[in-house]
Amino acid sequence: MLLACCFRDPSKKKHKKNKLSRGNKKKAKNCRKRGLLLSVQDRKCHEPTSKGPCNNGEWFVAVKRKLQGFCKRKQCTSEEKPIMSNGTCSAVYGSCPQSSRLYLNKRGKGFCDCDDGFSFNVADNTCHREHMQGPCAETKSWKCRKAPKKNKKGHRVFGRCKETRCGDGEVEWSDNKCYKVDSGEIFDKCLENRDGELVLVDGVVTCNIVASGRA
Repeated sequence: MLLACCFRDPSKKKHKKNKLSRGNKKKAKNCRKRGLLLSVQDRKCHEPTSKGPCNNGEWFVAVKRKLQGFCKRKQCTSEEKPIMSNGTCSAVYGSCPQSSRLYLNKRGKGFCDCDDGFSFNVADNTCHREHMQGPCAETKSWKCRKAPKKNKKGHRVFGRCKETRCGDGEVEWSDNKCYKVDSGEIFDKCLENRDGELVLVDGVVTCNIVASGRA
């Protein structure tokens, strides 16, 4: 009976160690509002998945049900496969559906979302290229919109069909003006390429190959 009375649960000690003071809790909430995480080590806000105040081989990430960030061992260190997804170190491209790629969340885990210049359609669970017709009727074009309040899909970029007054061979750009759209075999192949990006050049919407997608 005496032994049971004197026994101390080590999990409670660990919980107390991770518990934030009133001052740190307030600072942690302010960090969160800016998309950052508080380190109780230096009492500064740091970017999630950055090195922050951590040692070599570690990065600063969020932990479920905790306001502050923690230093954790970085599991994927290869440039070819830098993101942990479904328990495996994976490449940015190749693990997600067409027109999408892997991104890192604040906990250092990978998730699929639309690539740069594409936005998600809830109706067909597909990422479509913005400013083009996409899944829309002939008189409409696919445009980016705000994510729904109750977002259960996990995506950050959503799209919708928008009515346009553009003529044949024209598309509505981000400034809501109509511009002539490029055409031809080179343009079509660029659109098919995952690194193809629509750009406005000299009043014409054309396609260029870029090195990387949305950060």
